[in-house]
Amino acid sequence: MTFYLDPEVEFRHKNFYCLVICIVTTIMVKHGKNIDVNPQFVSEYCTMSGANTFTEKAITLPVNPGATVENGKVRVIELLKIYIGLEVDTLAEDGYVAAQLTYKTQSSLAMTEVAKWLYYSKRKMQLITSGGIMYNVMDVVDFTDGNGNGILYGSQFLYFGVWSSGQGSVCIGNIKILYRFKDVSVEEFIGMTQQQ
Repeated sequence: MTFYLDPEVEFRHKNFYCLVICIVTTIMVKHGKNIDVNPQFVSEYCTMSGANTFTEKAITLPVNPGATVENGKVRVIELLKIYIGLEVDTLAEDGYVAAQLTYKTQSSLAMTEVAKWLYYSKRKMQLITSGGIMYNVMDVVDFTDGNGNGILYGSQFLYFGVWSSGQGSVCIGNIKILYRFKDVSVEEFIGMTQQQ
């Protein structure tokens, strides 16, 4: 048995659903909810300037800090995940490799300055013989909570640093940052930037 919906009733239903979607979207925008549901990537790499030399690269994020958008909101970045890998051509025995992602520019590893970093990893590499080739397993750091909310970040730059010790060649760090945009109140933006 086939049922047909009256065209007039079907039209009213479609209009009702469109109206509900418009109302929900308007509420989300007015209350600063995240309506950018499609995350994007920014990718970067950092090659050490010399073997066993700390080197840092500034990562430019696609946001204009402090610029207001609709309804007096400020657009910021919501950091969701990072993917970091280190690559060394020739490993020496008992050497170290390290990487970090920080809010502020650094001149060395910032392990003791916890307030400045988002990510820090230092690994000791042990080989039976020197001269081996190593491609580090990629680290994945998830910044989201149980509801999928990430870390809000109000600046235009993050700083990616790589370092090694006891190595005969330079280390290359690769990073991918998964993010999306979010609009927040001016008060929330000021509080965020003061903390970062």
